Amino acid sequence: MKARIEVIGGVLDGNETVISKTSFIGRDKACDVFIPADSFMSKKHALLRLGNEGYILEDLDSTNGTFINGEPVHEPVLLLNGQLFKVGQTLLKINYG
Repeated sequence: MKARIEVIGGVLDGNETVISKTSFIGRDKACDVFIPADSFMSKKHALLRLGNEGYILEDLDSTNGTFINGEPVHEPVLLLNGQLFKVGQTLLKINYG
């Protein structure tokens, strides 16, 4: 299953990254989804991994949290196509296909 992460708003608005089976999100250059401009984002903030039904989002004990619909992500969560989620102060969207 292929998927892309799209940045919604901010200086990186519209940027898309194709993700692999396991992809890190953060400010570290080694992250698959690299977002250097968000000072509220940890170096390795969150993890996306491909499960049986789609991509699963996990917060990596970040300082400022990962959110879906304003609720903090404390456990791994399956992301639906087109779902928005917030990492640090950056709003992201997952697009399958």
